[in-house]
Amino acid sequence: YRLNDSVSSLSMGTIQQMFGIFMNGLYLFPYQYLYQNYGLFKQEMGWIHTLLCFLCVDLLYYWFHRLAHEWNFGWASHVVHHSSEEYNLTTALRQGALQGLFSWIFYLPLAFFFPTPLYIAQYQINVIYQFWIHTRAIHKLGILEYVLNTPSHHRVHHGRNYLYLDKNYGGILIIWDRLFGTFEEEKEEVLYGITFEPKTWNVLFLQFHQWFELYQVMKKVTGVWKKVRVFLDLGPLFNWATLNEGNEVKKPEPPRTKYDATVTNVQMGFYTFIHTMLTVLLSYVILIKYRTKSLEWCIVHSAHIIFGFFSVSALFDGKSWGRAIETFRLFLTFILTLSLFEHNDMFIWNGYLVFFVFVISVGWIWVWHNVK
Repeated sequence: YRLNDSVSSLSMGTIQQMFGIFMNGLYLFPYQYLYQNYGLFKQEMGWIHTLLCFLCVDLLYYWFHRLAHEWNFGWASHVVHHSSEEYNLTTALRQGALQGLFSWIFYLPLAFFFPTPLYIAQYQINVIYQFWIHTRAIHKLGILEYVLNTPSHHRVHHGRNYLYLDKNYGGILIIWDRLFGTFEEEKEEVLYGITFEPKTWNVLFLQFHQWFELYQVMKKVTGVWKKVRVFLDLGPLFNWATLNEGNEVKKPEPPRTKYDATVTNVQMGFYTFIHTMLTVLLSYVILIKYRTKSLEWCIVHSAHIIFGFFSVSALFDGKSWGRAIETFRLFLTFILTLSLFEHNDMFIWNGYLVFFVFVISVGWIWVWHNVK
């Protein structure tokens, strides 16, 4: 674990949750509408239906995940998850903010057969299972390797080695990869990350840089329909060939030096860790409160959380303007955090506490930033 990389991954996951405030309904409402109006089976479900739903969710996840790698409209959002050059449990939290715009579509066929609560339960099981397999601590799991998606199989999936590109898409089960020809055993040391090295912790760049690449590709191709397809079903291989004038796709280079820009000293490392945790805590409060708030409230507070992670990433990147923008961010946090408190007898004391943290934090970054 590296502090800069782990903070980056945690920031990405929280940003996805902030975007989810505006997209979570996509997972539920279209599915519920289809099931209520066109569902074929409305009787009580037994264990066989639960098993079938489990298998169907996992199979559809395989196809969603595969297209998220092979088609540009999916890869532009999913690439975020693969941008870390580390492979640990925080990598599982590193998610694309816009992935939720299209992933729900793949599961809609299930609405004709399975009730919404059963689908949601199986979908969540699928997501939660994939957390623990993001580890290098577990080598092989014996006979389970033939059936389950294990840490070994998923390490392959995260490799930028030429041998490992576009392999092992399974969620819980690896049988789909074996069946559809995308399985690869872990043979050589895995080189993590994407073939293009971002060389920044900027959370906005890491979330959206692929869309800028697609724009560059779109400018180079001719024909309206071809330009549209750049943002749809054409994939990373097409992008490479277009931007490199048809040259053969190169195998990724040997192990490269990991991007490791970081803060100037231990004191600033402590600061960035604490304020990342405080920002995550604020995001949790927002996720609790947003259902009863206005759209404007949701936009302002979500943008503030994202801006907070952007500011911390600028400190890690060593930007000359990092302290100034962080000071501005602290002032915004002071104002907006007060708005989260209820106006009761404790409001004034909460205000004093937030103001104290604000003053200490501003002093901290300006005193300790240049100390070696």
